[in-house]
Amino acid sequence: KYCPEPTKAFTTTSTASETVGTIKTTTVACSASGCEPVRYVPPVKHVEPVEPVRYVPPVKPVKYVPPVKPVRYVPPVEPVRYVPPVEPVWDRMGSDRATVTVGVLTTGDRYGLSATVSQADAKMILVGNQIPLCHECRFLNWYRTTTRIASTHSNTVQIQHWISGAVATAAELAGAAGKTASYSGGLMGSVASSGLITEKLGHFDARVRFGVSHYQVQNFNAAFDGRSYLGSSASTRNDALFNAVATSGGRVMNTQGYFFGSPAPGTPPPEIGGHFQVTGGGYDAAGVFAGARH
Repeated sequence: KYCPEPTKAFTTTSTASETVGTIKTTTVACSASGCEPVRYVPPVKHVEPVEPVRYVPPVKPVKYVPPVKPVRYVPPVEPVRYVPPVEPVWDRMGSDRATVTVGVLTTGDRYGLSATVSQADAKMILVGNQIPLCHECRFLNWYRTTTRIASTHSNTVQIQHWISGAVATAAELAGAAGKTASYSGGLMGSVASSGLITEKLGHFDARVRFGVSHYQVQNFNAAFDGRSYLGSSASTRNDALFNAVATSGGRVMNTQGYFFGSPAPGTPPPEIGGHFQVTGGGYDAAGVFAGARH
């Protein structure tokens, strides 16, 4: 046992049988509490050398990427419809035959519908300045313009008739759904014949059935230049012009129009108006019409 410090010293004397001298020895002893047993330590095993850790550079922080906005749906673009070239006005008006044209002009909540008859080397006969087209109309205006163009080759005359006014809305037409209204009024137009354009007056009656999204001109009856025309239109959207076709023998009257004025809630529009064109059998005429509900 290993004793770090002596706890007691004592002296002993040894004597041999053949005394030669006296030998003194000193012995160090340990008490039970002063000595600790030496613990067994096993030999260290051989350990292979550890490979040094390679240097790893720090990872760069990832930059913040904002979320991508969702792509909005873009409807496909409608293809451009082919529009035939318009015949030059001079070529149209300089013809020795009658030329009839109709047109529609929209400006905000106002519509303008026109009809024009022109012919070269012709004279014109007008009915006068006081034209009784629609005595009861309050939302429609009508008028005529006359033009004469002289050149070295021809002397062209033209008569143009117009109506214009504030149109009723599609919602107001829908408000009259289930109701039928009758309208009556006058026609004013020009008739072309050999070397002459004559202004004529007439009258019409129309009956219209209104619906939630569509309406229909069930009857369009007109008298113009000695002929009576009977016709109707197809079902038409509340926001679109109607096209009523009326016939008289071999002649066809094509009319296009709409409704004017602000009606009381749940009632049909107060006025109707548009333009017309008559063709067939070598006959050419065009003009406008306007009427009130009754």
